[in-house]
Amino acid sequence: MALTTFTLPTESARDPRAPRDSGDAAFFAGYSWCLNPILTLDDQVVRLGEELHRIAGLAPGWQRDECVINVHLLVCGIACTVDDYLARPGWELGAVARRMPRLGWAVAILRAVLNVPHALAARFGDRRLREWRDGWTGCVDAAARMVIRGGTPGAAEWTDLDAACRVARAHLPARVRGRRLRIPEGYRCQDLSHHDVIALARRFAQQSGERSRGLAVVGVRTAGAYFAPLVKAELAATGWGDISWLTIRPQVGPTASERWRLHEFGRTQTPVVVIDDHPNTGATLGKVLATLVRAGIAPERIAILTPRHLVEPHWRLPRDAPGAGRVALVTVEPEESYKARLLTPSAVEPLLRDWFGAQGWRHVAVRDTPEVDAANQRLARHGRDGFQVRLKRVFRVELGRDGADRDVRYVVAKSVGWGWLGYHAYLVGTRLAGLVPPVIGWRHGMLFSEWIGTLDEPASATPPPVPVTALGHYLVRRTRSLPLTEDPRLGSDDSGWYAWKLLLSVLRRAYGPYAGRLKVRALRDALHRFASPRPTLIDGQMRPADWVTAGDRTCKVDYEQHNFGTPELDVVDAAYDLASTVFEFRLDEAAEAELVGTYARGAGDRSVGDRLLMYKLLVGTAAMEQAASWVRRMRSASQGAHWNERYLAARNFLTHQLHRACAGFLPPRPTARWSDALVFLDVDGVFDCELLGFPHTTVSGLTALALLQAQGFAVVLNTGRSVEHVREYCRTYGLPGGIAEYGSVLFDAVTNQEVALCTPAARERLAQCRDALAALPGVFVDRGYRYSVRAYRFAGGGTVGLVAREVQELLARGGGQDLAQIATSADSYVVDQAVSKGTGLTALKRRLGMPEAPVIAIGDSDQDVAMLELAEQWYAPGSCSARVRELARATGGRVVAGHGQRGLLQATNDVLQRRGAVAGVVPGLGRPTRVQTFADLLLAILRAADRPRAAQVLAAVAGRGL
Repeated sequence: MALTTFTLPTESARDPRAPRDSGDAAFFAGYSWCLNPILTLDDQVVRLGEELHRIAGLAPGWQRDECVINVHLLVCGIACTVDDYLARPGWELGAVARRMPRLGWAVAILRAVLNVPHALAARFGDRRLREWRDGWTGCVDAAARMVIRGGTPGAAEWTDLDAACRVARAHLPARVRGRRLRIPEGYRCQDLSHHDVIALARRFAQQSGERSRGLAVVGVRTAGAYFAPLVKAELAATGWGDISWLTIRPQVGPTASERWRLHEFGRTQTPVVVIDDHPNTGATLGKVLATLVRAGIAPERIAILTPRHLVEPHWRLPRDAPGAGRVALVTVEPEESYKARLLTPSAVEPLLRDWFGAQGWRHVAVRDTPEVDAANQRLARHGRDGFQVRLKRVFRVELGRDGADRDVRYVVAKSVGWGWLGYHAYLVGTRLAGLVPPVIGWRHGMLFSEWIGTLDEPASATPPPVPVTALGHYLVRRTRSLPLTEDPRLGSDDSGWYAWKLLLSVLRRAYGPYAGRLKVRALRDALHRFASPRPTLIDGQMRPADWVTAGDRTCKVDYEQHNFGTPELDVVDAAYDLASTVFEFRLDEAAEAELVGTYARGAGDRSVGDRLLMYKLLVGTAAMEQAASWVRRMRSASQGAHWNERYLAARNFLTHQLHRACAGFLPPRPTARWSDALVFLDVDGVFDCELLGFPHTTVSGLTALALLQAQGFAVVLNTGRSVEHVREYCRTYGLPGGIAEYGSVLFDAVTNQEVALCTPAARERLAQCRDALAALPGVFVDRGYRYSVRAYRFAGGGTVGLVAREVQELLARGGGQDLAQIATSADSYVVDQAVSKGTGLTALKRRLGMPEAPVIAIGDSDQDVAMLELAEQWYAPGSCSARVRELARATGGRVVAGHGQRGLLQATNDVLQRRGAVAGVVPGLGRPTRVQTFADLLLAILRAADRPRAAQVLAAVAGRGL
């Protein structure tokens, strides 16, 4: 179906009596509540009542059209919220069943028993609410009809809606009033409008045959709760026969009443239309199809209506989806969307004429130029980088007054949401005036602003520096200008992927897979103590690339986008923006202190420092998970390199920030120095573990290190990590030096020198090998390894090593016979064959002038054997490899009982006892009497991480403490 072209309706075109002032400021002044879109059901009903009364006082024009859209959005949001409450799941033990497949029958019985109270409450306790919800469907249908044909204040439908709204405020039960709205992503985070839903319905009608038969529309919640009523209203307006609709949430499965209706569609052979927003992988639609087929609905009687996105412009149903190939697919292409068709010079010019005309410009013209076309092509290409990338278009505007020289402005139009779900953009842009590009106006879900900076593509990938004080003042302004009344995610509502949920999923890993689930409530209670005292609409993405400079002006762009709605984390604490700034700008500790101090003084937020570490953990984890997800969907080598670098940066950020926090628990350390008492210490598996998803230590590890340092030992790291990691650990813990990259390089922290232990010829071949590995399909390398090669592929949420054979074949083809590979489950390494942890130990002793000095070593892996063989006294934790155990039996080394860091502490105590020293207690590592800061909580979690698995479960069952 060809879509017609049209122009943007303007104030003067829609209402000739309207004043020259567009009225934007006055209209949006009443919508401050839109800054927090995660409304409770009670709030939704209140706002609906306000919109119904506001419409009565508005003349025909864009403002009244917006109110009609808002009524539709709020009515559908209320229905969706209640539907999700009625479909709330009971106990879900699928994870337990997957871990214990042999006991699946027992898990099924346990689930049925546990869900008896839930089933009874749903069947009998929710009866009146279900009756109310059935009646509300009429309100949803009425609102959809008014969106399609327009509504006149005072009409019977408006009156009925107002009456239904008053009934809802009076009779909705208290238990459901606090339920939160699930944000429809298509209307908030992407570029859809209700016009696109109507276009899908019309295209379906054009492709369908007989219209006299009934039809069922199944909406996929959340988007389907808004789309399905519109499809029904549009098809009914074109003369279609009997149409009914319902919505389901396939992730939790249909309710009993929803299943009954679906089976009724199957029994009567009713054609079914499924509608959803942009598909990603298609897994959700596959679940919907499976549900429909189980209900007896033949795939030939199913049509799927969904818009395509630039990320997946050729999307089709997955081949393994039930009925794929027999299900009809109706789409609207990205360039056919309502907003895309509006953003043309001829359509935008009348609107800009209104805005600039109100400023006194008599001549307003939009012109195409090669520079503007090139900029728009770059923006269009960027639109393929992710579902969260918004539609943007730049326009050159020529302005003139009689008898005066003409002026040229560049204007950027950006899609920011639909209806009230996009009003926040105008509010934020105007309240941050002077710090963001000047706002010109808002229409049809798009924010029009002045374009700041050059249109040319940046000559350098490195953006200009932004002063730390400017970053701090920007965040102060946000906190003062964009306050919220609450943190909408502090409740236990399980909807969405948001900050508290992600933090819980990370912190509970310290307790193990089973005990961690039992600790969720205790962890949630502890985390809620760190809720922001000043909830704020945050920026959410403090990237250097989002700061533009023109002359003496520095402005933040994309300032309204990254706060609420998938894939954002729904954070309302400026501490998140501070943590994001530290990560994105790679701030050192001095710059971080300046940033935090500037913000704390300006915003009056004295406790922000107590919360900062928590948000560093959140920022790094979210960035790492996002990068691991997107790198597997790369469309080019440069895109893959970007996500790989971001994954590494996030992982390193998490590692270093947590170690800095851990070092803060320890007593002050003297300046790093060498001594003749050397302890060589492996890092991974001995000092560090990865319970939280990245390298970190535990209380046992910290205790062992502090005890060794207190007794005058020079602790030397001997690790496979990069030399940059060794540098950072030495600086953080006051260590004199270390050996990195499996013996390839030595770092002396006392003299701040790196000494390569591999030959120049080997380094040249390693560089060639690095490039060759990076050229293999799906293979990535860590450029932080400068004296060796680290390579891996991405799988799941992390990395996996390469197949040993393919590395060996590559080395053979490239003449790398003097190179050796080291394989682990997470990665693969290539090193100079002449180096090892043993040769590194020997090289350091020679550098220190004591080649015959006895040393102590602690390691756990096959790669540590060369080090352990050269030690006069050595230890291994109980989690060590079989080869280390064989060495212990042959040479008399000691394998202690404790695993990981507990084993390190046991080994340390034995070392001290042999020297006649008393271990003592390390100040700062005791159990905190109260959890007052996130550092206190972190210490409690790192202490819990030392418990054996059985002790974890017993501690979890015994009480709610940490």
